[in-house]
Amino acid sequence: MLTGVTSQVWRGTAFGDVDSWTLTHSFRDPGDGTRAGLWLDAITNAGLVGGAVQIPQISFDSIQLANRVDAAGDGQPAMKWLRVSAVKYGTGGMLAVTYYPPDCKPGDVPSAPDSNARRCMPMKWTRQGRPPSAPTGSTSTWCSRSPSPIWCPAPSR
Repeated sequence: MLTGVTSQVWRGTAFGDVDSWTLTHSFRDPGDGTRAGLWLDAITNAGLVGGAVQIPQISFDSIQLANRVDAAGDGQPAMKWLRVSAVKYGTGGMLAVTYYPPDCKPGDVPSAPDSNARRCMPMKWTRQGRPPSAPTGSTSTWCSRSPSPIWCPAPSR
């Protein structure tokens, strides 16, 4: 897993560090019976020319959104996974992120996937532990797309 990046510049006889970014991750449980997903918790940046100057860390808040068009009692996991809801700057600012609401519902999905203009799409996936070649291994389902129309600065808290 990538935990950091350091940029360098050639200084005539050797490379010298310029900037570094430290990435902090976690595996957050969505609480829907599916697997924990990788989440980027924070990014810390430091300028490295003439000494180290660390910039306050940027962190990310989350919101759970449906990945799958979920029908109650269909025997498939809900797949409510995390999306970014806010970017918090260590300097006190914040960028709020909103998403379009779901466009498809159980029983209300496009009839022709190849001419689909809605915010959902057909997906085939294999349940954990079942090979794709097994008769009941591959599952077809509809998944939601969650585009974000608005990213706007929020008042400092």
